[in-house]
Amino acid sequence: MDPEVKKVLMEMEELGEDVITDKQQLVDFDRRRQHNREALRFLKEEQTDKDQWLFLGSFFLKKKKQDVIKIINTDQKTMDEEGERVQQSIKAKTTKLHQLEGRANEVKGFNLKPLGKEDYNAFFST
Repeated sequence: MDPEVKKVLMEMEELGEDVITDKQQLVDFDRRRQHNREALRFLKEEQTDKDQWLFLGSFFLKKKKQDVIKIINTDQKTMDEEGERVQQSIKAKTTKLHQLEGRANEVKGFNLKPLGKEDYNAFFST
């Protein structure tokens, strides 16, 4: 087998594995966000302001209810940012994979970004 072809095939395989790994990471982030939403809903519905137990990795903490809500909200924001970063990574890797396969035309419109509020107003105000 030609070394150049072998190199391209290896790169394609590596990119494919990276995309699969990133997609699984998105599923894991989504599962964690869902657990956080459930915890937030429970804490907001609870009428008492008792201290709450919080599990962080390998240990438990007893914190004030408002502190626990802040910690969970911070974790939610982090998960959202990481999820967005992974989605952008998947798009870039998929585009590169399609280029290596010679199918770059199939993904032309997938990197579109929506109009922001300012762009929308500027476009439709004229």
